[in-house]
Amino acid sequence: MRFVCLFAAAMMAIPTVAEEQPDDTMMEKMQGRWEIVEGWNRGQSLAKSEIEGSYVMVKTNQITTFDSDQRQTYQAMFRIDDSKKPVRIQMTALPRTSPAEENNSLKQPTEKQPAASGILKFVDEGKWVLCYALPGAEPPTKFESAKGSKTMMFVMERRKVDDGLVQSISPQE
Repeated sequence: MRFVCLFAAAMMAIPTVAEEQPDDTMMEKMQGRWEIVEGWNRGQSLAKSEIEGSYVMVKTNQITTFDSDQRQTYQAMFRIDDSKKPVRIQMTALPRTSPAEENNSLKQPTEKQPAASGILKFVDEGKWVLCYALPGAEPPTKFESAKGSKTMMFVMERRKVDDGLVQSISPQE
């Protein structure tokens, strides 16, 4: 009888725990290295020279952006909500001085750091679009970066990386 009570109590707790966990399917799709192939900043298309060689690494619930010189330009914890269409994302900036491996956990972003809210979609298994508002602006509802808006949008394609060569998503000094 004691086992039945413990089992029932555990089963009632599972939905609460599951609601707090990130969506495994979407999270799994996002993992890895993604080359930025197109970008817009406040309605202006970014020049090829601005994005060429830039890439994004997604590891667990952390996203880190690097420029063509392998320098980290942005690092954030994120959470997604795929119960909404399009899928919502909230990215909370991490300090540049934080080593990526120290921040790589399933902790949820906090409201203490600047947060950028947006939407994302997968075009196919190897390409996705991220559209987000700069901190303080209204999150986008459509995949566009209108002129004069505070919206950024990027198209990214998967790039395969040998796991043995990648020790961390932190840039090398």
